[in-house]
Amino acid sequence: MKYRIEQADRLMAYLKGELPDAEREKLEQEMARDQRLAQLVEQLRDRDYVSRELERMHRFDVNRGLRRLRAAIDARETVPTAAPAARRLRWRPWLSAAAVALFVVGSAVLWHQYRMRVSPLEIPQEIVQAMEKSRANGQTGAEITRMVGEKTPADVVAVLERSEMDEDVRQELLHALRVKTYVDKEYWVALPDGSLAHLAPGTHLIYPERFRSATRDVYLDGEAYFIVAHSKGNRFVVHTAAGDVTEYGTEFDVDTRYAAGTRVVLVEGSISVKPSGGQEQMVVPGEQAEFGTGSVLISKTDVAPYRAWNTGKVEFADWTLERLMTVMAKWYGVEVEYGSPDMRRIKVSGNFDRYDDIRPTVEALSEITGLRMKIEGRKIMINQ
Repeated sequence: MKYRIEQADRLMAYLKGELPDAEREKLEQEMARDQRLAQLVEQLRDRDYVSRELERMHRFDVNRGLRRLRAAIDARETVPTAAPAARRLRWRPWLSAAAVALFVVGSAVLWHQYRMRVSPLEIPQEIVQAMEKSRANGQTGAEITRMVGEKTPADVVAVLERSEMDEDVRQELLHALRVKTYVDKEYWVALPDGSLAHLAPGTHLIYPERFRSATRDVYLDGEAYFIVAHSKGNRFVVHTAAGDVTEYGTEFDVDTRYAAGTRVVLVEGSISVKPSGGQEQMVVPGEQAEFGTGSVLISKTDVAPYRAWNTGKVEFADWTLERLMTVMAKWYGVEVEYGSPDMRRIKVSGNFDRYDDIRPTVEALSEITGLRMKIEGRKIMINQ
């Protein structure tokens, strides 16, 4: 058994580029002579192949598997002690299915632990302050239920059924936790991996109590700002009715109630979007992706309104009035109407807190700009 583990270690060192030159040349000569060995090495270089094997490991009883593996090896390789040549012939470590299994189950455990490690997320102090102010102002509220069987909403079942995900992930989400914010409340959710989701009013988020698969999967209906704990190999996927958003170490906003279907704004990091029936496309910071069935429209956007909504405050210097009012419109859920186009270009500086009442905020802004600002229902009217 020790010899077999040494061979697995040798192969792992080769894949990591840590094998000494002489050993590397020797192994490459073996690969040149043996097509199946070369094929195995290529498989282990294939991220998708390794991911599939690691997914199986989540459901694999390692101790039981190793007991069966040892028994299989003993059965395959028992040969007369007087026949060392035959032993060498029958035990070809790279070709033995038992050795391949040993490599995947043994050495991949260490690789898995490294790749799937999630870096702790440090919540910025400004987010902590926003959460405290929201609670103090009575603006935080949600219902949390565990979905089992008939409790799972039919629309959620329909979306998950047509989503391109593994069946075990689908079942995980069909029997998960559901957070539903009230129509006039927001809510912060700490996910099992330490990621943070800031839910807008009237939003549903479904997530498992524990992420068990090779991806961290959640379902969203509504709007949420995600700050995702980084993992080298464990992707974070937001499933929506219009398609999926996959992060690779990120801070982003997802809104499923956008006119085109779903809109994603990337603030930091890297994400991809994949509409239902379409192709995956990458998005870079400062871009938004709008997607519905089969199509994606990517364009530049201002991330300030999204970051400010999440932190609950905005500091602005020489901003146009239009840019600032876009932030306020998102904060307070209002529309803004201008008496003339020139008003949009007026420059302003200062700072505002989202948890202050809208009326003194608008009055202060009117004082700064010298414009008349009036609140009428869900609209802010701006005139000379």
